[in-house]
Formats: sequence, C-alpha cells, structure tokens
Amino acid sequence: MDKKKAQIWYTDFILGLTIFLIVFLISLKYVSDNSYTKKDELKDMVLSLNSVSESLMSQGIPGSWNENNVISIGITNGNYILNVTKLSLFYNLTMLDYEHTKSLLQTKYDFLVFFKNQVNRTINLTQKFFGDPGETDDTLKTMDPDKLVSLKRYLVLKKNINGNITSNIIEMNIYLWDRE
Repeated sequence: MDKKKAQIWYTDFILGLTIFLIVFLISLKYVSDNSYTKKDELKDMVLSLNSVSESLMSQGIPGSWNENNVISIGITNGNYILNVTKLSLFYNLTMLDYEHTKSLLQTKYDFLVFFKNQVNRTINLTQKFFGDPGETDDTLKTMDPDKLVSLKRYLVLKKNINGNITSNIIEMNIYLWDRE
C-alpha cells in the first residue's frame, strides 16, 4: 500500500490563496478608507479654525454688535486692535448659550480662546478663557491630539494708564476639537 504524506492538492492551495487575498484586500480597503476619513475630518477642522479666527479678528457684524443684534462675532476694532468691550460680550455669549455662540462663529466644533503676553503667560482680559465653559489650557492637554487643532494670531492691546496710552502685542490662541 502506497501512502503519500504531506501532499498538497492544487485546489486546496488555490482556495487558501483566494481566501487570503480576499481578506487582505478587504482589510487594506478598510485601513485606507479610515485614514482618508481622518484626513477629511482634520481638513474640515482646519477650515473651521481659520473661519473662526477670521471672524474673531474682525470687528463683527454689525460693527457695534451686542448680545441682542450680533450676526457675526468679532473682538477687534477692525484694525487688529483688541476691543475689550466686545471681548466681554463674547464671554457673556459663551456663558449664556455656548451652542448659539458656536453657530455665530459658524463652527460645529468646540472651541477655546485665550490670550498670552510677551512672556508666554496667560493673561486675564475680563476673563482668562473664552469658549467651552469649564475648559482651560490645562484640560486641552488631556484631549486626543488627533482631534484638536490650534492657531495663534496676534493683536494689539491698548491700555490707558493714568492718561498714558500703552500698546502691547498679545497672542490669541484658538483651539478647536471634536468630542466624538
């Protein structure tokens, strides 16, 4: 009696190779689709961040907006000089209705805005943090960096101290993130 050991059949080989290739191609498609989705989300967040930044750097609409007539939020006088009154109104809006404030800034993402001086210290301009209530620069450190984008812009802060007007350049930090 003739016994053949470890013999591989041609059809077994073809079937095994076919199953392997199908699984490989499906997993490859899943991985590539997932990375494109993340890139699209990041691109959308960056576009939204730029839009929020441009809005805040403007004087807003109308130029002398308040909490009742605001169409677009801006915190400058239009010449990159910070308007502390508008900044205070911006803070009030975020505290009264954060979701409405997000819609005024035309973003679906959560946001946080804060300012730093020339020595990189967070400064208190009516408040320290503007945006998502309860969030600070410390809580940003705990967030998923793949779902967080930031931008720095520079403004002029004018102060009147005993009749002397001083001007300082300050840094506005804007962060957007996706909670999902």
